[in-house]
Amino acid sequence: MALVKCPYCYYEKEVNDQIIPPGKIKVKCPKCDKTFDYEKGDFLFSEIILEDKKDNITCQGFKYAGFWVRFIAYIIDSLLLLVIFSVPIVFYKNSFVTENIIERVETGDVSVLFNISFFLLTILIIIIISIGYYIISWSKWGKTLGMKILGIKVISYEGRNISTGKAFLRWLMGYFLPGIIPYLGVLFYIALGIMIAIDDKKQGWHDKIARSFVVYE
Repeated sequence: MALVKCPYCYYEKEVNDQIIPPGKIKVKCPKCDKTFDYEKGDFLFSEIILEDKKDNITCQGFKYAGFWVRFIAYIIDSLLLLVIFSVPIVFYKNSFVTENIIERVETGDVSVLFNISFFLLTILIIIIISIGYYIISWSKWGKTLGMKILGIKVISYEGRNISTGKAFLRWLMGYFLPGIIPYLGVLFYIALGIMIAIDDKKQGWHDKIARSFVVYE
């Protein structure tokens, strides 16, 4: 018997391998009605074997994404977020010259204080959006824009998109905490990159904690 699994909705069914013709064939999922390629005897992206040995689960049939492709995807995402962050700064740049603020407050112009409050609120909203960008992208689509461009995605040990909670944990441990450690943040990022480069499954500590892999689609 052969286990055929839909890569879209993960519906699976055992099929008598004697009736499966050789070569690549088109299979239509009876649950989601989508069509995908299947080839007898080969591991496709839709096929997963899980081996659970002392909580060490490995996914076969995947090609793990290494450090450099993930780093480039991160740069693309960072540039996108930088553009978003620059919008309020460019918009308010003439309002926050130090001399200008002091002079306007001394003359009784309190509108500048409202501008500052609105600016800080805008920055806070953008920070929340940037956090949500990673968490929602990983949990809903399995990939950010940068990852989509480079053809990689984040998956769980079961081969599915990670949950929202695990996406937040992955962001917290790999993106946020190393960056807020005074003076040592850069060293933590370097250590994370080295770990991804030398690990046999290309996992950083944030991947291991969130129980996720980054693989090619």
